[in-house]
Amino acid sequence: MKIQFNDSDKKILFLFYAFAIPISLYGRDFAASIRRPIFDTTIYIVFSLMLLYVIVFKLFPRYFPQKKVLKLFLLITGYMMFSGCIELYLYKLNNGYQWKGLTIPNLLMSGLDTSLENAGILLGLFLGKKFYDAQLDIQKGEQAMKENELRLLKSQIDPHFLFNNLNTVDSMIDSNPVLAKQYLNRLAKLYRYLITIKDDEVVPLEDELNFAKDYIFLLEQRFGEAYIFELENNASEDDLLIPPASLQTILENVVKHNIGNKNKPIIAKIKIDNRSVVVSNNINLKTDQKYSNGTGLKNLIARFKLLTEEPIIIDSTETYSISLPILKSVD
Repeated sequence: MKIQFNDSDKKILFLFYAFAIPISLYGRDFAASIRRPIFDTTIYIVFSLMLLYVIVFKLFPRYFPQKKVLKLFLLITGYMMFSGCIELYLYKLNNGYQWKGLTIPNLLMSGLDTSLENAGILLGLFLGKKFYDAQLDIQKGEQAMKENELRLLKSQIDPHFLFNNLNTVDSMIDSNPVLAKQYLNRLAKLYRYLITIKDDEVVPLEDELNFAKDYIFLLEQRFGEAYIFELENNASEDDLLIPPASLQTILENVVKHNIGNKNKPIIAKIKIDNRSVVVSNNINLKTDQKYSNGTGLKNLIARFKLLTEEPIIIDSTETYSISLPILKSVD
């Protein structure tokens, strides 16, 4: 579980301290000393932020998903006591008070009380927001998986895709029946793979590469030398995983958005190592391409986001390049 600090968190912090700081300074005797109220407020801000960071962004993500509730409670309580004691000491030191009549239990409880008083509301706001964010992420994840399943199902029964491939086979039967049979076998393997993995979150990289080779074979037979695909596989580990049909989505976009010919082909280079799959191609956009809202790529990004913190990197400065992180286990 990873809890991240985002832009909405910044807004909450700003609004919280916009109210909390004036309240903290209200009623203070600035005529006697301006240093003391400013120093006390600074201590308050620093320690409340420390509590927020340690509890919400460190302790909760580490222990709550593992259901170590008792350990989490004890660590939070201990940290709040310790932090509160230091904060209380600084308050007293700044205001010239002396430590008198405080036993260790009383000191610890005073530290806990100080932490709760100064950071309790802030912690409550952030914990509530993070649980809400988590629920939204779960809903988005479920939606993304549904969209992926529908997209894969659509690719299995897409009449245009099937029609184009059957036309290609038809043109081969008389001129090259051996190649036509090989084409049909590759097409059958492609459909069999899509049906098999439609419910899987990840598949072995080797299986995805074999699928991509079948898909590339179909494209090469359909378009001839207009599209050239170069594969360089330097992956040396066996436990590498990737979301299914990831490469199909990218290779499909290469053909969908670019026009190539024998004299000026679109060259797509696929480079693979133990960390990533990078697909890059030169750009020659179709002028009459149909409207596309980028659903396939958006869906792919959403699927990766559910599985890893490593982002998909897209670069279109000179060539168009997409880098997919390879997984070793589902995060």
